[in-house]
Order: sequence, then structure tokens, then C-alpha cells
Amino acid sequence: MKFRFITLSQALILGSGAWLSAASADDTIREWRSASGSVVRGELIEVRDGKAIIRPETKLIEAPLDKLAQADQEYAAVWAKKQERIIADRAEADLLLAKTKPLGKALIGRTVTIRDKQLVPYEVKDVSKLDYVLLYLTQEGVTNDVDTLNRLYKRLKSRYDNVEFVAMAYGKTTTEANQALIDAGVEFPIAPQNMLNSEGAEALTQLYARKVVPQIAVIDAAGQIVADSYRAPDPDAKKKEGKSGEWTGPKQDLKEPVAELQKLLRALTKVSEEAEP
Repeated sequence: MKFRFITLSQALILGSGAWLSAASADDTIREWRSASGSVVRGELIEVRDGKAIIRPETKLIEAPLDKLAQADQEYAAVWAKKQERIIADRAEADLLLAKTKPLGKALIGRTVTIRDKQLVPYEVKDVSKLDYVLLYLTQEGVTNDVDTLNRLYKRLKSRYDNVEFVAMAYGKTTTEANQALIDAGVEFPIAPQNMLNSEGAEALTQLYARKVVPQIAVIDAAGQIVADSYRAPDPDAKKKEGKSGEWTGPKQDLKEPVAELQKLLRALTKVSEEAEP
């Protein structure tokens, strides 16, 4: 067997970026021997798909494991197990850290999604990466904007990995609230009413403490409301009366928080792009 050299860009594709963390975990450089006797000195970067990715100086080598000498195969197997433990431990630590933050407390383990007209568990991924969450509150008969939000959700999620939508509903009972979400056909994550009643969901339940609950609100990573749809009434305007003789109340401007969210996301993306070398 001859060792096959590959480019750095090819290595990134093979390893999906994981080899960078693996390389930092082990800086051992050794001589690698093929079963046929070829020798190369280098550092093991990744073990994937039955191949060892080796870096001699600034180059990378792709070596099928079954073509390496027995001692090198055994070394690669032990090394790969070690990396698996490191990655698993890091993932667990990241999750524990995320659970201490406002969005982690509010979302991790609290969301579901609709499947076959039933609510089933759903895990919001990479909560620690979220900068903004759009909250949509609905109830029976107030679902006019779900289709628009579903389309917006798909569009934004295809462009940004730091935003999430969460639907909530309120009703006389949890069953009534959940049914309102199912009937609305929400296609983004849902925080059921019974989940909101438990400790840790302050970033979401703060909306219910308001005198007038906004139908749409945007919160940041710290759990603070940065935009919402509630519009206070004009004190100089004459109060309008409904059929019951009661004031119909303030209006909800659903477009404004959505526009503000898009502006915030574009601003973050611009900062990120400008920071790149």
C-alpha cells in the first residue's frame, strides 16, 4: 500500500471539522508503517470510515486501516476510543452549561412537535448557539398567522442557525391549549402549557405576567424581550366599542417584531462576516 496524500480542504470535508478538536487532544507524532513496509512519520488527526487521517508536517495522508501494520491498527483503535470519550464528555458539559442559561432552562426538555396530529417530544438543537427566539402565542380561533410564520420559519432556519421559533398556547385546560396548537398546524417547536407551568421557563412565561399578552414576541439569549406585537392605545384616540359595549382594546402589530427579528439577524451576520480574516 502507498500512502495517499490529500489536501487540507479534502480533510475538512472528510472530518466535517471534527479533526481540529481531535488534533488538539493528542499531539503524539509517530512512525506509521503500511503492511507492505512503507513508512511515514506524522500525527493522527482522525479515524473515520475505516481510514486513518495522518498529517506529516503540513500535509495529510488517508490510510485505510486494514492496510496498516497490526501495531498501528491497534494504536488507531485506542486513539479513536479516546476521542469518542472526549467528544461525549464535551457534549455533556456543553449541555449542562446550556441548561444554566435562560434559554436552556426554558427550552431544553420542554419542547414538542406535531406528528400525525399528536404532540411528540422534540429536542431543540444547539440551544447554546441561539441569539433570538420568536415566541408565538395562540388560542382556539386565533390562528390566522400560523401559515405565514411557518413559511418564515423555514426561510430563516435555512439561512441562520442562531434563531428558533417556539409556539405556545393558553386555554382553560392543557388539553384545550394543546388542541389549539394541533388545529393550527404549527410546524415549528412547541412549548405545551403544562411545560410552562414548571420551574425554569421564566424566559417564556414572563409574557403571561403582562397586562396585555403579546401574540408575538422576540427574546434574546438572556431571556429579555427585545420586540413584541403589543401596541399601547393612543391616549388621544377615542375608545372604540364593540357589540358588548366594552372597549375592543389595544391592537397587535404582528409585522413589527418579525421585521425587528430579521434586522437583528442580518446585523449579527454582518458582524460575523466582518470579523472573518
